[in-house]
Amino acid sequence: MKDETIKAVHQILREGLSEQLRTKERIDTKISIIAGFNALLLVLCLQLYPHVNIILFCMGMFFLVASLGLLFKAYRTQKWLSSPRPHVLIEELNEGKEIKDIYKQTIGDIGGVPDEELGAFRQNEKKISHKAYWLNICTYILFLGLIMMTLSRIAFQFPL
Repeated sequence: MKDETIKAVHQILREGLSEQLRTKERIDTKISIIAGFNALLLVLCLQLYPHVNIILFCMGMFFLVASLGLLFKAYRTQKWLSSPRPHVLIEELNEGKEIKDIYKQTIGDIGGVPDEELGAFRQNEKKISHKAYWLNICTYILFLGLIMMTLSRIAFQFPL
């Protein structure tokens, strides 16, 4: 492989990994905004307590609390991988390896070695997908909680 090709592949993979970590930050921002909204909504709904249908209210509170709990699960701290791994890079520099070999090692760290291990990109991608999945689930649960809270207030105003 030519040196220019190796450098180009390395640059493309590094940019992809950087974009991936920016995506993770955007998801974490969304999670924190929705968690704040959810917590505020819980406090406001407690102010409605004496003037609601108690059954629908309790169901709504359950959904809001469940959503908040799952948001914290999605927001928890995780270890994110990047490349190059500093200790490996220092070892390779001390061994006197060529820059071409160091680029190849970094490409392997990011992309992974087939049939051996997942690279940083694929491992981070799995974690980001997991975060996004829980964010979507929590948003649906929050929406159900909002519907229940609204129905509890309407049912109190217009009893059957």
